[in-house]
Amino acid sequence: MVLHGRDDRETDAEVEAAGVAGFVTSVNALTLDGKALPLQPIDTGAYDVISEPGSFYDTAVGVATGPIRTALRANVVFLHPLTLGDQVIEGAVSFVGDGSSAGVQRHVQRARRLSTFTRGAAAARRS
Repeated sequence: MVLHGRDDRETDAEVEAAGVAGFVTSVNALTLDGKALPLQPIDTGAYDVISEPGSFYDTAVGVATGPIRTALRANVVFLHPLTLGDQVIEGAVSFVGDGSSAGVQRHVQRARRLSTFTRGAAAARRS
């Protein structure tokens, strides 16, 4: 995810272009149980936020506090319903330029959920 805040001299097109230009990675991957998932970059277009002291925009992005115009580019992945059991989702990203990187691993367990109908039928049998 790359955010870019503008100063008063930048147009929306320049803010959006800066967000895209900052989204250059040397590592950019997401896997589910070791299988690569397709990542799709999306752009929000320019929008307004209020950057408060100590907020993400103030501390991480480094833009001024107060009303700012910004744009966002990020990867999105859609996961279809997971199969029953344990899955491992792993992600890694390393941005070119500032050298920042991040990695994450999550273990997910999908258990069988009883439908409302099934729970009602089970309760009726017990009574």
